[in-house]
Amino acid sequence: MAFGGYHTEVALILRQAQQAGLKLTVMGGDTMTNSELVTAAGPAADNVFFTFAPDPRKNPSAAAVVKQFRDAKVEPEAT
Repeated sequence: MAFGGYHTEVALILRQAQQAGLKLTVMGGDTMTNSELVTAAGPAADNVFFTFAPDPRKNPSAAAVVKQFRDAKVEPEAT
């Protein structure tokens, strides 16, 4: 199944499919690159694949901004 929405919606779909005895394989975009997807979907997220740009937190030119977020106890995530 191709999915073009956000992690919150696909997590609900995955949980409901699992409850119905279905095992879905989902392909989506960068809107699903969020750790909350696994938290919300649990093991139903095992067959989720998505594409995304490189992690900007690993870009050396973003180091100062990433440090500011982390110093404020916030992990910068693309959501």
